[in-house]
Amino acid sequence: SIDFLQMDNKLPTRIVKVNRDNSGERYFSGFDPSYQTAFADEALNRKLIENDLKNLEKLFLETKYLVTGTIVLSSALSEESIYFLLSLAKKFDVKLIIDLNWREVFWENSSYSSKFSKKKRINLIKNFLDSAHILKLAKEEAIFFFENADPFEISQKILNRPDVVITDGGNTISW
Repeated sequence: SIDFLQMDNKLPTRIVKVNRDNSGERYFSGFDPSYQTAFADEALNRKLIENDLKNLEKLFLETKYLVTGTIVLSSALSEESIYFLLSLAKKFDVKLIIDLNWREVFWENSSYSSKFSKKKRINLIKNFLDSAHILKLAKEEAIFFFENADPFEISQKILNRPDVVITDGGNTISW
């Protein structure tokens, strides 16, 4: 089903530059320079969701999980929309899976979130994580946000005490 898929004919899709260092580790170095500071993935629109609320509620009756990342918090429009979806998810007992997917460069290049300090961005994300039932993060994200990579310890720092999955490139995951 593509119900509730939103298309934006004005904003571009991000083209992210990913490089590798000498050891093969990846790092994100920015975006295609032809693009602006607003992107389609930041344009999730609550009004478009509400236009078909009755069908969304029917869909949520059959839904077990809502999966999202944190980039939706980097714009006011999509932040409002994801919190609206979270309120509906709670109402219908839909569990939230969050893939943290921290890429500071996304936030620095957003016309909305570039105005926030790094500390405010991190707090915004940590508050959002309190809604998670399952949290997936890379080892470097775990260390950056929680100062360790132990899934149990991280879970204890989050309101819902979610299952925490930590990936580490080609190494074994921790859960």
